[in-house]
Amino acid sequence: MLREGDSPQKGLTYNFQMIGPWMHQGDPFAGLEFEKPLKEIKKALTTDLLEKKISEALLDNNHSLLIALVPEPGLQQKIDAETRAELEAKKLSMTDEELNKIINSTTGLIEYQQRSDTPEALATIPMLALGDIEKDAKWYEATEKKAGETRVIHYNDFTNGIIYNRLLFDVRVLPREKLGYVYLLTRLLGKLNTENFEYGVLDNELNIHTGGFSAGQSVYLPGKVDANMTPYLFVESKVMSDKAGKMFDLTSEILFRKLLTDSERLSTLLLRHYSDVGIDVENNGLSYASRRLNSYFSKSGVYNELTRGLQYYWFLGDVVKLFGSDPEAVIRELSEVASALFVKENLTAAVTCNDDDYAKWSAEFSRFLDAMPSGSAEWKEWNLVPVKKNEGILTTSKVQYVLQGYNFKDLGFEWTGKLNVLNQVLSTEWLQTQIRVIGGAYGGFTSVGPTGTMLFISFRDPNLKETLETYKGTVEYLRGFEADEQAMTRFIIGTIASMDGPETPSMRGNTALTRFLEGSTAAERQADRDAVLSTTAADISGMSEMVKAVLDKDFYCVYGNNEKIEANRKLFSGLISPKK
Repeated sequence: MLREGDSPQKGLTYNFQMIGPWMHQGDPFAGLEFEKPLKEIKKALTTDLLEKKISEALLDNNHSLLIALVPEPGLQQKIDAETRAELEAKKLSMTDEELNKIINSTTGLIEYQQRSDTPEALATIPMLALGDIEKDAKWYEATEKKAGETRVIHYNDFTNGIIYNRLLFDVRVLPREKLGYVYLLTRLLGKLNTENFEYGVLDNELNIHTGGFSAGQSVYLPGKVDANMTPYLFVESKVMSDKAGKMFDLTSEILFRKLLTDSERLSTLLLRHYSDVGIDVENNGLSYASRRLNSYFSKSGVYNELTRGLQYYWFLGDVVKLFGSDPEAVIRELSEVASALFVKENLTAAVTCNDDDYAKWSAEFSRFLDAMPSGSAEWKEWNLVPVKKNEGILTTSKVQYVLQGYNFKDLGFEWTGKLNVLNQVLSTEWLQTQIRVIGGAYGGFTSVGPTGTMLFISFRDPNLKETLETYKGTVEYLRGFEADEQAMTRFIIGTIASMDGPETPSMRGNTALTRFLEGSTAAERQADRDAVLSTTAADISGMSEMVKAVLDKDFYCVYGNNEKIEANRKLFSGLISPKK
């Protein structure tokens, strides 16, 4: 981790590391050293250094604190009722003059919030000129190679001796009814006992020899077309180049010699995962509402809902119940999914490192391939049909996440890089003002991408119906949109800033992999950049009809307060609870 410094903001990272030793030791460089301190701390392997520290700081420490958190069902509703009663009593005690004063103050505040800054005020803000912006788009070139019959995607970059390894297994070999097990399997890999390691020992081996091991899933859209959706389960790890062999040994142990038959361990992991997902549903309403909305109009949205959305949470609850009555049935399903996925014919490998380290990786990868089982890589037919539902997701949250959107490509419109600037205008000007400043939400923004998806999003929003009305008002805002050269320059610079964020070698490798699998080209990337730099106010105004077409489809989903959603029940085709 210290050698890698895996942050694109290296200047900030190194400055933070320097501050402490600089202030307390007078040495600004002590915080950047790691070889010498690590050599010193490793002496603890043969001395009682760590034992003394543990005794002093933990075992012999007499200071402690115990906090008990006791839930009270219905507490939020009780607090809300008390607040409403208190406000009503306050209002009844006020004179007409006092009420009018509050009304006038509020009206004045709204007028102030809606007022645009004067050109003189804006001119005082330092700003780049368009001529200061790099004209050429960044491009990270991945190269396709072969290891036997297996496709290897290599991104060549300086990584300071670190190899970033990713193995991708095509999920299309599974039948539709088993898709829910894909993400569940990623949460089990590396945490189960194997033929040669108890899970705690395996975890130690991973920590000692690698910079991390993880599993997950990713979805790619070749040609930026939803119908071409290609989902993968991936496992990834990173190591110093001299540990590549050990990395593949441990990966083999995890993929091919895992013990799914240990029902006690599996039960622990399954219940823990179910709890974690339940907490995530409560804490990340935006993510779940977004997946739900996308499932109304896209094939990839349906897949993501089945494998990571509310549908997955409900599936997981059913699996927990099934495991309680018939653990062998769950073990059998997981074993079948793993056996179908983890075969040589279903593997695509990706690696980020320089050419010298690639030779080391390649030799060990070939050895890994030789030991892999063979099997079928025949793709199954899935019936992933989007269905418009326009749901309200009932929770005890005090705020809403209000989302509306559709795929503009399905309405006959084409992608252009100028839509990146539209995204900047709507997010930082229109919705920022209407949803956040005036509406009181934590944020309001759009998400527009080359796949065709256009979403309008509010974040931690006290409103619901009013926000949907604001989205509709976007059309008139765009029809009347005007901006002088300075304002358009500001929008374009903001857009370029989001396109040109700094990236680490591992991030560049993942970007190169995505572009390779989706068939993106350097020419397309350059065309997008050229379009951004040439965007005019007339271009933005001319996009009003496309936005109108998207909003007229009337696809939306709201995650939020149950009372607020119930009060607006007529807006929804159905109301659902995250807890099935």
